[in-house]
Amino acid sequence: MFKLQNTLEVVPEKSESGLEDENPPLPTEGCQLDAIIVKIGQFGRFQITNYLLLCLPIICNAFYSISYVFTASEVAYRCNITQCDTLESSYDEPFLNFTTPQRHGVWDHCEHYAFRPDLEAVLHHYLGADPCNNRSFDVGQRLSCDSGFILRQDEKTIASEFGIFCSERWKLSMVGTVNNIGQFVGIPLGGYLADRYGRKSILVAAGVLSSFAGLARSHAPEYYSFLSLEFLDMAVGSTLFPPPFCWPWSWWVPSIEWWRPQ
Repeated sequence: MFKLQNTLEVVPEKSESGLEDENPPLPTEGCQLDAIIVKIGQFGRFQITNYLLLCLPIICNAFYSISYVFTASEVAYRCNITQCDTLESSYDEPFLNFTTPQRHGVWDHCEHYAFRPDLEAVLHHYLGADPCNNRSFDVGQRLSCDSGFILRQDEKTIASEFGIFCSERWKLSMVGTVNNIGQFVGIPLGGYLADRYGRKSILVAAGVLSSFAGLARSHAPEYYSFLSLEFLDMAVGSTLFPPPFCWPWSWWVPSIEWWRPQ
C-alpha cells in the first residue's frame, strides 16, 4: 500500500539583507479608497464651500416643489343670493340665517334655500318692498348654487381663478397628484441623464428649464394647461436632486491652493 505523506508548506525566505520581497501584494479596494480620501483631505473649507453651493439649487427646487399646497388650496365661499346680495355684500351677512343652511356650524358652501315665488313674494316685489326676508325663502327646499359665489376674502388660488367650487373640488387634489407623478418621473430621469451627459450640464439645464416652466405655469389661462405645466415643471425640476448627491469635487471651486485643505 502507498503511504501518503504530509504536504509541506513553502514559506518564502527572506533575503540575506533582511528585506521583504521586492514585489509586494497589490492594494485592496479598501486601501485604494483610503488613499483617495487622504489625497482629497478631510472635510474642510473646500468641501464646506462646495456643499453650500450645491445646496442652493436644491433649496430653490424645494420651494416650488411644494408650492401647489398654496396655489391649489381651497378658499372659503358661499352661494350668491341674488335677492339679497349686492356689490357691497360680504361673506357674512344677516340674511344668511334664513337664506343659507348651516353644516357643522358654518354656512353651506354649495346650497341655499329656494326662493318662494308665491303671491306674497310677488306683491312685495312689485310693490317695491324688499324681497330679502324670511317669508320669501322656503327652508324645506334646497337648491344648488347657480348664481355664482361670494368669497370670504380676496384670496388668489386656482380655485378662485378658474372657478373650482363644490363638485369640482377634486381638481384641487389632482394638482398634488400630478405634482408627485412629475417628481416620480423626474428624479430617476435626472440620475440617468447626469450619468450620461454630466452632472454640471444637467444641473444647469434643469434649473433654466424649470424656471421657464414655472413662469409659464403662473400664466396658464385655464385648469388643464395649468395641470400640464405642473407636471412639466416637476418632471424637469426634479432632475436637480440626483446630481448634487454624487458630485465630483474638481470642477465647482477654482483650483487655488488656499481653497484646498492643509
